[in-house]
Amino acid sequence: MSEIKFTDEQLAIIGGEVSDVLVSAAAGSGKTTVLVERIIRQIVAGALSIDRLLVVTFTNDAANHMAEKIEKVLNERIKAAQASGDTDLVTRLSEQLNLIPNSYIQTIDSFCSRVLKEKGHLINTPEERDVFASGNVILDESNLSLILNRAANLAVMDMYASNQGEDTPFIKLTNRFGNGRTDDALVSAIVDAFKKLRSIPDYCNRIDECINRRIECKNSDKNEYIEYVVNDFARTFEKVLPLIDDLEEYCSATGRYPVKGSSGKKVNGMTREET
Repeated sequence: MSEIKFTDEQLAIIGGEVSDVLVSAAAGSGKTTVLVERIIRQIVAGALSIDRLLVVTFTNDAANHMAEKIEKVLNERIKAAQASGDTDLVTRLSEQLNLIPNSYIQTIDSFCSRVLKEKGHLINTPEERDVFASGNVILDESNLSLILNRAANLAVMDMYASNQGEDTPFIKLTNRFGNGRTDDALVSAIVDAFKKLRSIPDYCNRIDECINRRIECKNSDKNEYIEYVVNDFARTFEKVLPLIDDLEEYCSATGRYPVKGSSGKKVNGMTREET
């Protein structure tokens, strides 16, 4: 196998003591590779067991990728230990390899769900124990999607029952989303909106505020409404521009996607480099 050559900064992270460490680096700079190497070296030294480690990622794909990289490196180290005749190391690394499927390399949602499933019985108060009664289950993503889609379909059916006229706002809404046969597009939009809203604190009141603001704008002078929309767009654009600049900086830092700057252009009072 070809040995990876780490930089001095990467080696400092790999061999550093266990402590609170923040690693800030651009996409594609090798953060995952460095973390995997740090884990592997701890395992090889006998200082760490993979089932005693928590690695939290943002997505399931990232968690699977991390586990696959650790598995790949462990297999490589096992082959190297076999070639050198180090049977003790082969045994220890093989045991670690078998522990990967049960390791805590997962998203924060998956980890919390696992804790509740495995340790929920330790809850002491009667009220909390009811949550983990045998008849209750913690939904996985597929079951949750089925229930959300079913609930959205029922909500659409209830709205049809109370909106018979062709000129009602709801019927006009279905005409915008529908294809004449099903309301699948509308149901999908409802579920997507619900998932996004759930990430906002006190989202029910926020919805009421948005609706009331929309009604006020509709009832006011059209020029005022247009001015409100333009200003709202401008505020959003001002937040997006710094993110784009950061993205360009990260791309340039990797050396793979250099960004060529030209004349600066002012957009809504902010300087934006054309690419």
